[in-house]
Amino acid sequence: GSLLSFAVTGPLLALGKSAMDTFVQFESGMSKVGVVTNATTDELKMLTAEAKRLGATTEFSATQVAALQLTLGRKGFNPEAIKNMEQSVLDLSLATGEDLNLAAQTVGSSLRAFGRDASDAKDVANTLALATSRADLKLSTFSTAFANAGASASAVGVDLEELAAMMGVLMNSGIKASKAGTGLNSLFITLKEKGISLSDTLDMLSEGQMGLDRATAIVGKNFSKQLLILSKNRDETKELTAEYKNNTTALKEMAEKRSQTAAAKLAKLSSALETLRIEFG
Repeated sequence: GSLLSFAVTGPLLALGKSAMDTFVQFESGMSKVGVVTNATTDELKMLTAEAKRLGATTEFSATQVAALQLTLGRKGFNPEAIKNMEQSVLDLSLATGEDLNLAAQTVGSSLRAFGRDASDAKDVANTLALATSRADLKLSTFSTAFANAGASASAVGVDLEELAAMMGVLMNSGIKASKAGTGLNSLFITLKEKGISLSDTLDMLSEGQMGLDRATAIVGKNFSKQLLILSKNRDETKELTAEYKNNTTALKEMAEKRSQTAAAKLAKLSSALETLRIEFG
Protein backbone atom coordinates (compact mmCIF):
# COMPACT_ATOMS: atom_id res chain seq x y z
CA GLY A 1 0.00 0.00 0.00
CA SER A 2 2.81 2.40 0.85
CA LEU A 3 4.53 1.56 -2.42
CA LEU A 4 1.35 2.10 -4.41
CA SER A 5 0.73 5.43 -2.71
CA PHE A 6 4.24 6.61 -3.49
CA ALA A 7 4.48 5.29 -7.05
CA VAL A 8 0.89 5.59 -8.31
CA THR A 9 -1.57 7.51 -6.15
CA GLY A 10 0.74 10.45 -5.38
CA PRO A 11 1.75 11.12 -8.99
CA LEU A 12 -1.86 10.76 -10.17
CA LEU A 13 -3.04 13.28 -7.58
CA ALA A 14 -0.23 15.69 -8.60
CA LEU A 15 -1.14 15.26 -12.26
CA GLY A 16 -4.80 15.78 -11.51
CA LYS A 17 -4.15 18.98 -9.56
CA SER A 18 -1.82 20.33 -12.27
CA ALA A 19 -4.36 19.51 -14.96
CA MET A 20 -7.21 21.09 -13.01
CA ASP A 21 -5.24 24.26 -12.27
CA THR A 22 -4.28 24.62 -15.95
CA PHE A 23 -7.84 24.00 -17.10
CA VAL A 24 -9.27 26.54 -14.65
CA GLN A 25 -6.78 29.18 -15.79
CA PHE A 26 -7.52 28.52 -19.46
CA GLU A 27 -11.28 28.46 -18.95
CA SER A 28 -11.09 31.76 -17.06
CA GLY A 29 -9.11 33.30 -19.91
CA MET A 30 -11.60 32.15 -22.53
CA SER A 31 -14.46 33.47 -20.40
CA LYS A 32 -12.86 36.93 -20.55
CA VAL A 33 -12.53 36.59 -24.32
CA GLY A 34 -16.22 35.76 -24.59
CA VAL A 35 -17.24 38.81 -22.55
CA VAL A 36 -14.94 41.27 -24.35
CA THR A 37 -15.83 40.07 -27.86
CA ASN A 38 -19.50 39.53 -27.04
CA ALA A 39 -19.12 36.14 -28.69
CA THR A 40 -22.06 33.80 -29.15
CA THR A 41 -21.86 30.29 -27.72
CA ASP A 42 -20.77 28.89 -31.08
CA GLU A 43 -18.20 31.67 -31.59
CA LEU A 44 -16.70 31.06 -28.17
CA LYS A 45 -16.50 27.34 -28.91
CA MET A 46 -14.72 28.17 -32.16
CA LEU A 47 -12.19 30.44 -30.42
CA THR A 48 -11.65 27.85 -27.67
CA ALA A 49 -11.02 25.14 -30.24
CA GLU A 50 -8.60 27.44 -32.08
CA ALA A 51 -6.70 28.22 -28.88
CA LYS A 52 -6.32 24.49 -28.13
CA ARG A 53 -5.30 23.69 -31.71
CA LEU A 54 -2.64 26.40 -31.80
CA GLY A 55 -1.50 25.46 -28.32
CA ALA A 56 -1.02 21.86 -29.41
CA THR A 57 0.81 22.66 -32.66
CA THR A 58 2.83 25.88 -32.13
CA GLU A 59 5.44 27.28 -29.76
CA PHE A 60 2.71 29.16 -27.89
CA SER A 61 0.43 27.64 -25.27
CA ALA A 62 -3.35 27.63 -25.42
CA THR A 63 -3.37 30.02 -22.44
CA GLN A 64 -1.12 32.43 -24.33
CA VAL A 65 -3.36 32.23 -27.39
CA ALA A 66 -6.36 32.99 -25.18
CA ALA A 67 -4.54 36.11 -23.95
CA LEU A 68 -3.82 37.06 -27.57
CA GLN A 69 -7.52 36.71 -28.40
CA LEU A 70 -8.37 38.94 -25.46
CA THR A 71 -5.94 41.62 -26.63
CA LEU A 72 -7.38 41.62 -30.15
CA GLY A 73 -10.90 41.60 -28.74
CA ARG A 74 -10.13 44.74 -26.76
CA LYS A 75 -8.99 46.33 -30.02
CA GLY A 76 -12.53 45.82 -31.31
CA PHE A 77 -12.00 42.78 -33.55
CA ASN A 78 -14.82 40.24 -33.70
CA PRO A 79 -14.33 36.46 -33.20
CA GLU A 80 -14.05 35.64 -36.90
CA ALA A 81 -11.49 38.42 -37.44
CA ILE A 82 -9.51 37.22 -34.43
CA LYS A 83 -9.42 33.70 -35.83
CA ASN A 84 -8.07 35.01 -39.15
CA MET A 85 -5.41 37.17 -37.45
CA GLU A 86 -4.04 34.71 -34.91
CA GLN A 87 -1.49 32.87 -37.05
CA SER A 88 0.07 36.09 -38.36
CA VAL A 89 0.44 37.47 -34.85
CA LEU A 90 1.96 34.21 -33.61
CA ASP A 91 4.44 34.19 -36.50
CA LEU A 92 5.38 37.83 -35.85
CA SER A 93 6.08 37.12 -32.19
CA LEU A 94 8.18 34.07 -33.09
CA ALA A 95 10.03 35.84 -35.94
CA THR A 96 10.98 38.87 -33.85
CA GLY A 97 11.44 37.11 -30.52
CA GLU A 98 9.08 39.62 -28.92
CA ASP A 99 6.23 39.11 -26.45
CA LEU A 100 3.06 37.68 -27.97
CA ASN A 101 0.83 40.30 -26.37
CA LEU A 102 3.07 43.06 -27.78
CA ALA A 103 2.81 41.53 -31.25
CA ALA A 104 -1.00 41.45 -30.95
CA GLN A 105 -1.09 45.05 -29.69
CA THR A 106 1.14 46.30 -32.51
CA VAL A 107 -0.66 44.51 -35.32
CA GLY A 108 -4.08 45.49 -33.97
CA SER A 109 -3.10 49.14 -33.49
CA SER A 110 -1.54 49.30 -36.97
CA LEU A 111 -4.68 47.97 -38.61
CA ARG A 112 -6.90 50.37 -36.70
CA ALA A 113 -4.75 53.47 -37.22
CA PHE A 114 -4.52 52.98 -40.97
CA GLY A 115 -8.11 51.87 -41.43
CA ARG A 116 -7.15 48.45 -42.72
CA ASP A 117 -9.17 45.26 -42.46
CA ALA A 118 -8.34 42.23 -40.34
CA SER A 119 -7.60 40.35 -43.57
CA ASP A 120 -4.54 42.61 -43.94
CA ALA A 121 -3.00 41.29 -40.70
CA LYS A 122 -0.54 39.08 -42.60
CA ASP A 123 0.64 42.01 -44.75
CA VAL A 124 1.08 44.20 -41.67
CA ALA A 125 2.96 41.45 -39.83
CA ASN A 126 5.18 40.92 -42.90
CA THR A 127 6.07 44.62 -42.93
CA LEU A 128 6.81 44.71 -39.21
CA ALA A 129 8.93 41.55 -39.35
CA LEU A 130 11.03 42.79 -42.27
CA ALA A 131 11.40 46.25 -40.72
CA THR A 132 13.02 44.73 -37.62
CA SER A 133 15.65 43.06 -39.80
CA ARG A 134 16.42 46.06 -42.01
CA ALA A 135 16.97 48.76 -39.40
CA ASP A 136 17.85 49.38 -35.77
CA LEU A 137 14.21 48.79 -35.02
CA LYS A 138 12.62 46.31 -32.64
CA LEU A 139 8.93 45.57 -32.41
CA SER A 140 8.90 47.14 -28.94
CA THR A 141 10.54 50.35 -30.18
CA PHE A 142 8.25 50.48 -33.19
CA SER A 143 5.27 50.17 -30.89
CA THR A 144 6.57 53.07 -28.77
CA ALA A 145 7.13 55.34 -31.77
CA PHE A 146 3.94 54.23 -33.46
CA ALA A 147 1.85 55.24 -30.46
CA ASN A 148 2.94 58.83 -31.10
CA ALA A 149 2.94 58.97 -34.90
CA GLY A 150 0.56 56.34 -36.28
CA ALA A 151 -2.68 58.30 -36.37
CA SER A 152 -1.12 61.53 -37.70
CA ALA A 153 0.79 59.59 -40.37
CA SER A 154 -2.44 58.11 -41.67
CA ALA A 155 -4.04 61.57 -41.62
CA VAL A 156 -1.40 63.03 -43.97
CA GLY A 157 -1.34 60.07 -46.34
CA VAL A 158 1.77 58.29 -45.06
CA ASP A 159 1.08 54.55 -45.09
CA LEU A 160 2.41 51.93 -42.70
CA GLU A 161 5.27 50.87 -44.94
CA GLU A 162 6.58 54.41 -45.39
CA LEU A 163 6.19 55.15 -41.67
CA ALA A 164 8.19 52.02 -40.80
CA ALA A 165 10.89 53.10 -43.25
CA MET A 166 11.03 56.60 -41.74
CA MET A 167 11.27 55.22 -38.22
CA GLY A 168 14.06 52.87 -39.25
CA VAL A 169 16.06 55.69 -40.86
CA LEU A 170 15.68 57.91 -37.79
CA MET A 171 16.65 55.17 -35.36
CA ASN A 172 19.64 54.18 -37.49
CA SER A 173 20.76 57.79 -37.10
CA GLY A 174 20.62 57.61 -33.32
CA ILE A 175 17.17 59.04 -32.66
CA LYS A 176 15.42 57.17 -29.83
CA ALA A 177 12.05 55.55 -30.45
CA SER A 178 9.93 57.91 -28.35
CA LYS A 179 11.64 60.98 -29.82
CA ALA A 180 11.33 59.62 -33.36
CA GLY A 181 7.61 59.11 -32.86
CA THR A 182 7.12 62.53 -31.26
CA GLY A 183 9.17 64.20 -33.97
CA LEU A 184 7.31 62.56 -36.82
CA ASN A 185 3.99 63.34 -35.19
CA SER A 186 4.90 67.03 -34.96
CA LEU A 187 6.18 67.06 -38.55
CA PHE A 188 3.00 65.51 -39.87
CA ILE A 189 0.73 67.84 -37.90
CA THR A 190 2.72 71.01 -38.67
CA LEU A 191 2.94 70.35 -42.39
CA LYS A 192 -0.75 69.38 -42.48
CA GLU A 193 -1.75 72.64 -40.76
CA LYS A 194 0.36 74.68 -43.19
CA GLY A 195 -0.90 72.77 -46.21
CA ILE A 196 2.63 71.71 -47.15
CA SER A 197 3.38 68.30 -48.66
CA LEU A 198 5.82 66.21 -46.62
CA SER A 199 7.00 64.39 -49.74
CA ASP A 200 7.65 67.65 -51.63
CA THR A 201 9.45 69.14 -48.62
CA LEU A 202 11.76 66.13 -48.30
CA ASP A 203 12.45 66.11 -52.05
CA MET A 204 13.33 69.83 -52.03
CA LEU A 205 15.66 69.39 -49.08
CA SER A 206 17.39 66.35 -50.54
CA GLU A 207 17.87 68.13 -53.87
CA GLY A 208 19.29 71.24 -52.21
CA GLN A 209 16.35 73.47 -53.11
CA MET A 210 15.65 74.25 -49.46
CA GLY A 211 18.11 75.22 -46.75
CA LEU A 212 18.24 74.58 -43.01
CA ASP A 213 16.81 78.01 -42.18
CA ARG A 214 13.76 77.42 -44.34
CA ALA A 215 13.25 73.91 -42.93
CA THR A 216 13.52 75.21 -39.36
CA ALA A 217 11.03 77.97 -40.15
CA ILE A 218 8.54 75.37 -41.37
CA VAL A 219 8.70 72.79 -38.58
CA GLY A 220 10.44 74.62 -35.74
CA LYS A 221 13.88 74.19 -34.19
CA ASN A 222 12.97 71.16 -32.08
CA PHE A 223 12.07 68.93 -35.02
CA SER A 224 14.23 70.26 -37.85
CA LYS A 225 16.83 67.56 -37.07
CA GLN A 226 14.42 64.74 -37.90
CA LEU A 227 13.40 66.50 -41.11
CA LEU A 228 17.02 66.88 -42.20
CA ILE A 229 17.85 63.24 -41.40
CA LEU A 230 14.91 62.09 -43.51
CA SER A 231 15.93 64.38 -46.36
CA LYS A 232 19.56 63.17 -46.35
CA ASN A 233 18.32 59.58 -46.41
CA ARG A 234 15.49 60.17 -48.86
CA ASP A 235 16.61 57.46 -51.29
CA GLU A 236 17.04 54.91 -48.50
CA THR A 237 13.55 55.67 -47.18
CA LYS A 238 12.06 55.18 -50.64
CA GLU A 239 13.95 51.91 -51.14
CA LEU A 240 12.85 50.55 -47.77
CA THR A 241 9.25 51.59 -48.41
CA ALA A 242 9.23 49.78 -51.77
CA GLU A 243 10.84 46.70 -50.22
CA TYR A 244 8.24 46.58 -47.44
CA LYS A 245 5.38 46.94 -49.91
CA ASN A 246 6.69 44.16 -52.15
CA ASN A 247 7.46 41.82 -49.28
CA THR A 248 5.29 38.73 -48.90
CA THR A 249 7.66 36.10 -47.50
CA ALA A 250 9.84 37.64 -44.75
CA LEU A 251 7.44 36.73 -41.95
CA LYS A 252 7.28 33.05 -42.90
CA GLU A 253 11.03 32.77 -43.52
CA MET A 254 11.98 34.45 -40.24
CA ALA A 255 9.46 32.40 -38.24
CA GLU A 256 10.66 29.13 -39.80
CA LYS A 257 14.29 29.90 -38.94
CA ARG A 258 13.41 30.73 -35.36
CA SER A 259 11.29 27.58 -35.03
CA GLN A 260 14.36 25.40 -35.68
CA THR A 261 16.12 26.39 -32.46
CA ALA A 262 16.19 24.08 -29.45
CA ALA A 263 14.40 26.70 -27.37
CA ALA A 264 11.54 26.87 -29.88
CA LYS A 265 11.22 23.09 -30.03
CA LEU A 266 11.11 22.85 -26.24
CA ALA A 267 8.48 25.60 -26.16
CA LYS A 268 6.42 23.64 -28.69
CA LEU A 269 6.64 20.51 -26.53
CA SER A 270 5.67 22.49 -23.43
CA SER A 271 2.67 23.99 -25.22
CA ALA A 272 1.50 20.58 -26.38
CA LEU A 273 1.78 19.23 -22.83
CA GLU A 274 -0.25 22.17 -21.53
CA THR A 275 -3.00 21.41 -24.03
CA LEU A 276 -2.94 17.81 -22.76
CA ARG A 277 -3.35 19.05 -19.17
CA ILE A 278 -6.29 21.18 -20.28
CA GLU A 279 -7.94 18.10 -21.77
CA PHE A 280 -7.31 16.10 -18.59
CA GLY A 281 -8.73 18.96 -16.57
